Amino acid sequence: MEATAPGRALPSVMTAVRHHVPALLGIVMICLGLAVGFVMTTTPLYTSTAALLLSPAPGNPLTVEETASTTRVTVAMETEGGLLTTPTLVDLTGKVVGRAIPAEKERVHTSSPSGSQILEITFTSTSPEQAQQGAQAFADTYLEYREGRAVANQEARIERLETQATAAQDALTNALDGAADDQFSAQEVEIYTTRLADINANISAARVESTDPGRVVTPAATPTSPAGTNPFLILLAGGIGGVLLGTLIALLLEWRRDLVRENEELDVSGVSVFARLPQRTPPGLVVGTEHSSARSSAAHEAYRRLRAGVVANGPRPHVLGVTAVGVHEHTSAVVANLAISLAEARYSVLVIAADPGSHGVETLFEISDAPGLAEVLWGTVEPREAMRQRAGVSILPGGDVLAARELLGGQGFRDTVARLSSDFDYVIIAASSTGTADGDAAIASTDSVLLSVTSSRTTHAQVSAALDRFQRLGIRPLGAVSVPPTPGGTSRHAAHGGVGATAVDSPAGADTPDDSMRRASNADA
Repeated sequence: MEATAPGRALPSVMTAVRHHVPALLGIVMICLGLAVGFVMTTTPLYTSTAALLLSPAPGNPLTVEETASTTRVTVAMETEGGLLTTPTLVDLTGKVVGRAIPAEKERVHTSSPSGSQILEITFTSTSPEQAQQGAQAFADTYLEYREGRAVANQEARIERLETQATAAQDALTNALDGAADDQFSAQEVEIYTTRLADINANISAARVESTDPGRVVTPAATPTSPAGTNPFLILLAGGIGGVLLGTLIALLLEWRRDLVRENEELDVSGVSVFARLPQRTPPGLVVGTEHSSARSSAAHEAYRRLRAGVVANGPRPHVLGVTAVGVHEHTSAVVANLAISLAEARYSVLVIAADPGSHGVETLFEISDAPGLAEVLWGTVEPREAMRQRAGVSILPGGDVLAARELLGGQGFRDTVARLSSDFDYVIIAASSTGTADGDAAIASTDSVLLSVTSSRTTHAQVSAALDRFQRLGIRPLGAVSVPPTPGGTSRHAAHGGVGATAVDSPAGADTPDDSMRRASNADA
């Protein structure tokens, strides 16, 4: 009879959250605290970018020859970008801004769109002003350095060409001096003349060659917001993550509680569930009354299914005990509604209130407590004299059954039940909860027992323990009915049978002495 883990249904999210609000709130606060700590300890970083359009220049990676194809341009631009982070340029930029750059938590990065001659310089710093200053300083310093290299390379080339021109001119002069007497010298004159002309042409070309390094096409702007994720989004993500994590943990904690769920299948721990009352079933009587809401109508239909299960599995005459699994619940509403439902099907029904801890049956049927079962067991009243009639149901109230609770386990109670069962199709005994001595004593006189389990409160372990106890006592479990938990706790007046239950009008031929007694009770009150 032990419940197995695979047969357990998962709890609903709302149920898990409702039962574990402190844990959920705690996890949300922890996640928010971590997010706040991350935001507070993380230094905001600002990024500024300057874009340069580079020109081919002599002595630089990007030359006229390197712009012949897109692939060569891309390679040349990667080389140009690598020059930016060399120690020479870093030192020159530091002298411009008057400090070591990049400092701690600062970085410089270059990029270039594929196939273009645009170089983007991105500088990240801890303040917007320093980010803008760093990006612009690196851009200006890089252009100056590039131009300086181009000019220096041009001057060095011109100087080499001029040295070559001087040497060619000297050789030409010597050849001219010997040209009149020597035919070979005449040929040298022609050679050196051509060479000198070529050198002079190269000098002219070198002097007009452009040393323009390029220009800034997009100056560095002062950033208005830090780079990376917005701190508000981090806090929001922390809150959402906390809610999700807390919900998952609440589901896990609720699942580990091994509770009977409202969405379980057809049995609980091997006991057939005849009916499930809908969530938020109205308190009191829903059978034999005019339905004021869809919930009460659905609850009435559930009791009709319960009646069908009882009739199919408990052939009349039958003594049925009704007991709740859980010491904080009682079964008054289940007993009263089942009894009226059976009476509507023209079965003769007797309800015996045998729970010393509850007067729910008497409250629901609006009858006085005494005389009742206690007085019958004491022998001061005959059973028929203590019975009341309501809605076609005979009720034997408990009387002072708390004082007579020891008699529930005696032969007198068994004899009383046996004598009355011959006059009714169904005798329903409203017993105390399972596992109590009073409950065991009451249902020991029955043919079978109907379990009332409360979804999201009764555990499978409690049901299994009750079934084990029934087996030892020789009590046959007939089936179960699943009732929803009562909002606000599990008090003795919680399980759909508390004060404020719907009244049931007395049919024609109701017991006049009972009416007189009820009026006397009201007058005493």
